[in-house]
Amino acid sequence: MFDTVSDLVRALEAAGELRRVRAEVSPLLEIPEISDRMAKSPCPRRSEQARKFDPRHCDLGGQALLFERVSGCDFPVLINAYGSYRRAELALGC
Repeated sequence: MFDTVSDLVRALEAAGELRRVRAEVSPLLEIPEISDRMAKSPCPRRSEQARKFDPRHCDLGGQALLFERVSGCDFPVLINAYGSYRRAELALGC
C-alpha cells in the first residue's frame, strides 16, 4: 500500500504500468477519449490470479495515464490507476 498518490505513481512507473502524457490536453474532450481507448487496450502485465476467475477481461486495462499538463488545471491528473487487475493488486500490495 502507498502513503501518497506520488508513491503510487512512482511504483506504477517502475513496474512499466504508467504512461506520462506531457502534451497539454483538454479535460473535457481529450482526457476522456484517450482514457477510454487506453482502458479498452491490452495491459502490459496480466494478473495470473484474474485469469482464473475472469479470463475474458484479465488482459485488458491498458496503462495508467498521468496527464502532466491539463488545460485550466494547476496539477497533474492520474487516470486508470486501478484500471487493470494487475495495477489493483499492486496498489493493494497483493
